[in-house]
Amino acid sequence: MENQKKLEDQELELKVAQHQLTKKFIEKQLKGDPIKEYMIPLGSLLVALLGVLSGVYAQYIGAQATLRVAAITTRQTGYSKVLTALDTAQDAKQRGTLQSKHLDDLRQAYYDVELFVPQARREAILGNVEELIKLMSAESPAKPENIQQYINARRALRQSLQEVLS
Repeated sequence: MENQKKLEDQELELKVAQHQLTKKFIEKQLKGDPIKEYMIPLGSLLVALLGVLSGVYAQYIGAQATLRVAAITTRQTGYSKVLTALDTAQDAKQRGTLQSKHLDDLRQAYYDVELFVPQARREAILGNVEELIKLMSAESPAKPENIQQYINARRALRQSLQEVLS
């Protein structure tokens, strides 16, 4: 009888242990795994956020490159317009057909690129432009000293523009 009582006690202990394990298993199933519940969605969110941020950064880099190309193109075009207007005005002077429109075109071409010229250099370069306009508008014959003065002023303007626009 004593053996039977021990056997019944052991069976009861086993049933209690089995019941506790079953209860823990069911609670775990209902409660869920915190790693699966929180870490996986958080990880997915982090990956998605990094993907979006890398896309935004790539667009920013592309936009910066486009702006640089546009600025360089505008500077080159402006430089070309200034020298073309200068040469057109000088050619008109040599043919005796110089008009105020030619000189205004030269000023306008300079004003188109003036914003690309650093503030400290604007007055000096504008002075070069005005000196060339004065030389072309003067009713002076084609003396060698006048031609040399024009060549020097043109060279100074070109060098100044090249320095600030490159």
